[in-house]
Amino acid sequence: MVKQVKLIIKPDNKEGFFSKGTVLHKALCSLGIIINSSCGGSGKCGKCRIQIISGASPYGEIDKKFINKQMLEKGYRLACQTKIMKNMSVIIPLKIRKFITQATYEKHGQVKIESFVRKRFIKLPSTAISQNQAYFDVVKRALGVELHPGLNLLRESRNIPSKATLVTYGDELIDIEEGDTTFNCFGIAIDIGTSTISALLIDLGTGKTLSREFFINPQVAFGDDVISRIDNALKRDGLCEIQKSVVSAISRIIQRLIKTSNVDRKNIYEIVFVGNTCMHHLFLGIPPNSLAVSPYIPLVRQPLYINSDDIGIESLPHTRCYIFPNIAGFVGGDTVGAILTSGMLRSKKITLLIDIGTNGEIVLGSKEGACSVSCAAGPAFEGIHISCGMPAYSGAIEGVDIKAGNIRLNVLGNGNPEGLCGSGLIDTLAQLLKLGIIDKKGKLKTVDKTISTKDGIAFLLTKNVYITQKDIRQLQLAKGAIRAGIELLKKYMNLNNENINRVVITGAFGNYLRRDSIIEIGLVPKSLSGRINFIVNASLEGARLALLSKRKRNEAENISNKVEYLELMKREDFKEEFVNAMNFN
Repeated sequence: MVKQVKLIIKPDNKEGFFSKGTVLHKALCSLGIIINSSCGGSGKCGKCRIQIISGASPYGEIDKKFINKQMLEKGYRLACQTKIMKNMSVIIPLKIRKFITQATYEKHGQVKIESFVRKRFIKLPSTAISQNQAYFDVVKRALGVELHPGLNLLRESRNIPSKATLVTYGDELIDIEEGDTTFNCFGIAIDIGTSTISALLIDLGTGKTLSREFFINPQVAFGDDVISRIDNALKRDGLCEIQKSVVSAISRIIQRLIKTSNVDRKNIYEIVFVGNTCMHHLFLGIPPNSLAVSPYIPLVRQPLYINSDDIGIESLPHTRCYIFPNIAGFVGGDTVGAILTSGMLRSKKITLLIDIGTNGEIVLGSKEGACSVSCAAGPAFEGIHISCGMPAYSGAIEGVDIKAGNIRLNVLGNGNPEGLCGSGLIDTLAQLLKLGIIDKKGKLKTVDKTISTKDGIAFLLTKNVYITQKDIRQLQLAKGAIRAGIELLKKYMNLNNENINRVVITGAFGNYLRRDSIIEIGLVPKSLSGRINFIVNASLEGARLALLSKRKRNEAENISNKVEYLELMKREDFKEEFVNAMNFN
């Protein structure tokens, strides 16, 4: 038997028991404490520095690379390099923790309710039951339809009520409830994002959203980007650890939804999931090997119907799960959900949909046809690998205005500015371009507010927050990838800017960008400025629509089959288009 050791977290006073030798970083993750670690625990970024009060193990070479000797002797270590070998007490500084402060959701439209779940109250004549007839034969005659009870339900049917509510999922009978319980029928919509998991608990009878929750995706402990997570999943036991981490987080989210809305968990009958193809595979425990090498194809593309306990979501005995279909290796169910929400494939007018994140997905088309691309924009837009970059948590600068030499900042949480998140980075870039401090090639000029750093010249926003020439190049690469994707899609579909009637922007932080800044840096062609619309969390809204409407669910599946995928890296003109798109024209 593996010895259990105790871990105490300060200042939270949280504690947990773990097998001797458990990596501290992963132990913290299992307790719901997510810390910065852009390298996925490989010891390359040095961001997961914590202090061990008691129970410290000897430090290693990687610890010495990022922490000076004096601090090491005080118990400072990298969480990703520290194993819990005995009872341990640690301090986790707030500044290295990841918190959600910017997650929002907005219902985009109404839908006729026609859920896949149905509850029907019946009264069976006592004479029919007493005439030595099978219970479900009597039910069949009373309803006029044939239902298929599962083995688990038959095993649970100790008492056979004559007045009962039958719960069906398609043509499957999933529960029999005594009395009339038709008014208690609920479902959950969940978007498993690369950084954030978002969820809604919905009344399937009225369509009303009863509660909503947002949670850091604990997979960030295995890397900020999907490539790092795939690499971790391919290691021994890696896939199992990653899958368990996200399922555990989803179970906690469900518990919060239930507590907030005061709903009985036994009356939650369906969960609809969306996520990019990598999140889809890792959540289900599907080996992502095929996503790691060219041609980057998913193992499965079609929608999936799965029992919740098969995934590992506990204490939901009658809950079924619907997993959105994928389009391609890096265009997944989240994009299908966004397309569904936008309604672009129901219109004759041409829409350009841009989902901005680490992997930018772009879709161009109408009801006549559509094509999608995936752009490896990298994590720069989310503040990763940027000198003073940080996710959109408390202390992040999310808006910048520079007028007459005065710098005005909007800071999340209204506290002291600690770094720049994605929207703040794009605002800064746009303001410096407008003032001529950055030229069209991306070169930062020397002015009163510039200083020298180890990464070259930098522009100061505050005493401790700045943007360097190296950062600007990283942002150019991200912007160039998305803009090149737009231009190549237009070229492939033989369309120009005049043909595009609407631009829809969504994504991890796309909802918080300013139209002027997007245009100034050239992320979107200037001629499309007046056609830009923003949809808050379009992927989650797509999951909500599919939860409430079988028609919308069918539409989502048609989207998956109808949208073509264009592999940019195979095009001979990609490199040229990408280089051109990096300029700020």
